[in-house]
Amino acid sequence: MFVFYDFETSSRSLLGQILSYAFVVVDDHYTVHDQLVGTIALNRTQLPDIGAILTNRIYLEEHQSQSPSEKVSAERIYAFLDRWTSRSVCTLVGYNSNQFDLNFLRNLLIRYGYNPYYYGRLKNKDLLHYSRHLALNYPDQFQWELGVNRQNAPYWMFTLESMAMRYGVLSDKQTHDALADVHVCLDLISVLESEFPCETLTGFQPFSTSSSSVGQLVQSRVVGNPPMRCQDRIFYVVAMDRRAVILSDLDRYKPNDGLSEMTNYGLRYQNPNKHYLQLAPIQSAPESYQNSYLSIQKNPTIQSLSVDTYLASLNNDWDIEQRIYAMGFERITQLYQLIQTVDKTPTAHTALVNDLMQEPSDKNLQLVQLFNRYYLNYASEVPESYFKRYLIPRYITGEYERDLEGFQAFPLRYAELLEHLKQPNPDDIEILHDLKAYYDCFKERYPYLTQTTTK
Repeated sequence: MFVFYDFETSSRSLLGQILSYAFVVVDDHYTVHDQLVGTIALNRTQLPDIGAILTNRIYLEEHQSQSPSEKVSAERIYAFLDRWTSRSVCTLVGYNSNQFDLNFLRNLLIRYGYNPYYYGRLKNKDLLHYSRHLALNYPDQFQWELGVNRQNAPYWMFTLESMAMRYGVLSDKQTHDALADVHVCLDLISVLESEFPCETLTGFQPFSTSSSSVGQLVQSRVVGNPPMRCQDRIFYVVAMDRRAVILSDLDRYKPNDGLSEMTNYGLRYQNPNKHYLQLAPIQSAPESYQNSYLSIQKNPTIQSLSVDTYLASLNNDWDIEQRIYAMGFERITQLYQLIQTVDKTPTAHTALVNDLMQEPSDKNLQLVQLFNRYYLNYASEVPESYFKRYLIPRYITGEYERDLEGFQAFPLRYAELLEHLKQPNPDDIEILHDLKAYYDCFKERYPYLTQTTTK
């Protein structure tokens, strides 16, 4: 069975929330068997991005009054997927979902103590990967479209809207409604499978390596004019297990014997649950790569590297919601138990945290962080200092963001919203005023966000 799904979210950052969702269960012939559709109210610490609201066209006043809480929604979604995965292995399918929707789904479920992996019964595939695979392997048959990006550079179009219009699924712009987008995906896969009958979604494998130690990667992003199937560079297979493969880009490889200098090895982590990886094997490294190839074979650090040791060497200090898997499976159930306890006895929060911190390991600290965020959003009486401790790093300094480059502190976001309102697109006037009302309430509730300056 397939579960086609789509979300509209409050942000592209994983610190944001799902605002609306749609899951549609279909069989191998894409006959619909069940669906779950709904909206999710923003938690009281959530401030949606302006761009997200202008895209998904969600009016927050109505949305907040009619939507169940994130906690209730997480329970519903978990139960729905659990019911279907208990019957058979299911595969989640979305468009550009492996790097976006899938992360939001896992974050949503883990936040409330639900294991999103369903003991291996829930797989996932991405229609974007499937589309690029068809383009690269059947270039003469595939319907191409050349677009121009924000830097006025040409690129090959693979958005859902572009693909759906080319293949006659859409005649107008995408609505960015979760259920509508799911049905666009269902119609698109039906058309693509009829055009490329040898490449069904069931048979499509986005991850393929070989026993060869060197090879070229099939493009995960289709570039070049005419488009190239393989990258120019050569890659060495450093380590591989069922979870991931570690490759070394021989163009970027510089001999060094220390794990602290991982960047000198040109390493690339590829996860079969998220990435499109097709390694085209070659018999041996070309002459121009021989020095690097021989050096990497003699490098003791590289040769002893495993997926586990590579991941341990990264030492990412990202916020727990940017890498929610780091907490470990066993603590997901523990988080659920903590939530149930504090729901019954809100005053137990401090004692529960103190007990956890008797063993101050990284994983326990991450568990405490998620538990504290639940407490912030759902407890009836929370000291204001707790909100301040979370909201200033979240909305002023940007400490919780994985990438600070696109971060905007709350005062800048509010100023941007006012700029939008000065000369708005006529179609955006109502939704911008609705969003401003939400921002004004947020500012009134947390006045220190406007009184604090960025670092």
